Amino acid sequence: AALDGNCTVIISGAVSDLESNSPVTGIRITFAAYPENMLYPLPLITKTAYSDSNGLYSVEAFGFSDVITCKVTAESVDHKALPYEKSVNEILIQWSGEGFDEETMTFFVNNCNFQLKKTE
Repeated sequence: AALDGNCTVIISGAVSDLESNSPVTGIRITFAAYPENMLYPLPLITKTAYSDSNGLYSVEAFGFSDVITCKVTAESVDHKALPYEKSVNEILIQWSGEGFDEETMTFFVNNCNFQLKKTE
């Protein structure tokens, strides 16, 4: 019942190295949407994407109707090849305002960027 709505969220951005500002390829991006005002909830939905050769990624999820909190995590799956620290962005989606297309019931979050610091 939690995912029987008609709203969609599309989150996109870029992953780059903090010091060189160069794109980072192959970073796993995990999108998790949580219901608002619940203590320690399980995610309603989880999606995974990877940054491409330009460091870009995009994640799309649908079926929402209520306010959600999205946690977008960028992390390396191979710390020898990609020695970067994990980073998390949190976004509150209220299905109104800037970024919301009422005609398509889609909320766009552009520039959910990550500048990752190399691990020691």
